[in-house]
Amino acid sequence: MSKDYINSQGVTFIDKQNITTETGNKAIMYTVHFTSNELEYERIMFFTGDENLIWINVNYPITIKKLIYPAVEACLKSVQ
Repeated sequence: MSKDYINSQGVTFIDKQNITTETGNKAIMYTVHFTSNELEYERIMFFTGDENLIWINVNYPITIKKLIYPAVEACLKSVQ
């Protein structure tokens, strides 16, 4: 997905990371920003898999990012 495509969906592109899961599979994590009910959020869209695609979305308020992000990242990297 391109930055322009993501931005056209009503969210703001923040980051794209190519990562490797704990089992050695390639994965992509997109991070976007959006506002809902006057609260600011981030969403991680995680994609992995060759034959069977795994797509996981995680939303969290920006105010708790420092608390929750390390656990979210560890969980996503553990996907098999």
